[in-house]
Amino acid sequence: CFAVVKRAAGYRWAVGAAALTLTTFTLGPTWYLIGRGLSEISAVGWMSAVALFLMRARLGRLSAALAAGAFAVVMIFTRLNHLLLAAFLLAWLLPIRTPSRWRDLAKAVRRARVAPAVLYAAAVAAGIVLFAAHAWWYAGHFSITYGTSFGPQQTGLRLTTIASPAVWARIGEALAAQLSMREPPALDPRAALVALGALVSALALLQVPIVNGVSASLAIVTIGTIAGSFFAHTHEYPGRMSVHVVPFAVAVAVSAAAQLARAISRRRDPAFTRAASPVEPPFQSRRVRAS
Repeated sequence: CFAVVKRAAGYRWAVGAAALTLTTFTLGPTWYLIGRGLSEISAVGWMSAVALFLMRARLGRLSAALAAGAFAVVMIFTRLNHLLLAAFLLAWLLPIRTPSRWRDLAKAVRRARVAPAVLYAAAVAAGIVLFAAHAWWYAGHFSITYGTSFGPQQTGLRLTTIASPAVWARIGEALAAQLSMREPPALDPRAALVALGALVSALALLQVPIVNGVSASLAIVTIGTIAGSFFAHTHEYPGRMSVHVVPFAVAVAVSAAAQLARAISRRRDPAFTRAASPVEPPFQSRRVRAS
C-alpha cells in the first residue's frame, strides 16, 4: 500500500494510506482475525511479494517475473479464492501513474514488455497444473477444487445462469459482505474506505470523468480482489474474505483524495504546478539549495 501510493500520489499521502490501512485492520470488523493464523493473512503477504516483484519485472527483469510467478503459486495454494486475482496482478507490469482513462491505459499496455508477462503466466499455469495433478494422483480427479468447499459455497454464476436473479442476489450478498467486512452484510463506518475504494475503482474503469485519473494498476487490482465473490462466498470467520481487499481499496481511496486535493489547489491557484506533482523534477532541489 505504501509503496504504491508513494509512486501514485507522493510520500505524505503514502504515509496516510499506510496508517489508514493499519487502522482499518486493527479497529475494523476484522480486528479479531489478527493473531489467529488464518491463511488469508499469509496469502496477503504472498500477494504483496507478487506485486513488488512484478513492479521490478516491469523494467525487464525476467528473474523478478519468475519470482513473482512462484509467489503467486504459493498465494493460490494458500487461498484458492485468489486464483482469479493472480491474473489481475499482471496490472503491476504497467506504470503505476498510468491513469484509468482508456487512451492512456491502451498506450501503457502497448508499451509494456511481453516477456515478463509471459514468464509470469507460465509459472502460474505450471503451478495450477501441478496442483490439479496432485489431486489426480491422490484422489483420481484432475481438478483444483476437488475436495474443497467450493461446491456448496459457489454462487452458481455460469454462462447459462448469467441472467438468473437468484444468482445475482447471491453475488450481491457476497460483495456486500466483502465490502462491509461483516457477515451478514451490514453498514459499518469502519469499512467505509474499503467500500469507497472498490466503488472508485469500478467508476474509474467505467470512465467516469471525476475519478478516471486514478491509477489503472490500483483500480484493476482492487477489482481483482473482489472478483472471487462473483463465483463463491463463505460464511465462516466474518470478514476473512475482506483481508486481501483492504490495502488496495484503501490505496485507491487515498489516491482519489490526493487527486481531488490537487484539483482543488489548481482551481484556487492557477500557478499551482510543482506542488501538484508527487515527485520533484530531477535535480530541482539541488539547484534550489545551491542558489
